[in-house]
Amino acid sequence: MNLYGYGSRGSAIAMIIGVLLALAGTIVACILIVPAKRREEMTNKFLIFLHDLFNFKQLFIELILKFIYIFATLAIILIGFCTLFTRNNNALVSFIMMILGPIFIRIMYEFVMLTILLVKNTIEINAKLPNKAATPKTPKAEPAMTPTPAPVSYVPPTPAPVSYTPPAPVEYAPPAPVEYAPPVVEFTPPPTPYAPPADIEPPQE
Repeated sequence: MNLYGYGSRGSAIAMIIGVLLALAGTIVACILIVPAKRREEMTNKFLIFLHDLFNFKQLFIELILKFIYIFATLAIILIGFCTLFTRNNNALVSFIMMILGPIFIRIMYEFVMLTILLVKNTIEINAKLPNKAATPKTPKAEPAMTPTPAPVSYVPPTPAPVSYTPPAPVEYAPPAPVEYAPPVVEFTPPPTPYAPPADIEPPQE
């Protein structure tokens, strides 16, 4: 009895069944969990967690990198401190390890975190924007077809006949003669009293 061959066959069948079940689960998740419009209908916290997990709204790599950064920083400092008390110790190397080691680890960590922080900020900005999937799209109204107006032919207006009425003749009336009456001036002489002449005396010799 070849147990090795039976075991290999059973493992292959198990792998095929696992792949088929994974494919079926993926199809169900893409239909019922992954779409953004499904999140508003979810009341179960576990389904909400799966929705955020599958849509990468939460980044676990950030937590893992923080853990690794803290562990590496503490490890390099404590290793440098502990080597100060060994027999064959080099104090200069220990101090360099405790001072430059955390700086080097920090620089390497920041280079890795640049990409993660960029993605995280993009996710936060998208979360603050209004949900486009929740708002139903209103179909655009097609513009109404306006009929093309028929060409208008210009017809000049017919002028109405004008009747000319001559003005009535004006009769000339000469002005009435003016009678000239000269003014009558009456002269009344002033009364002059009469005085007789005085007696003239002869001259004396």
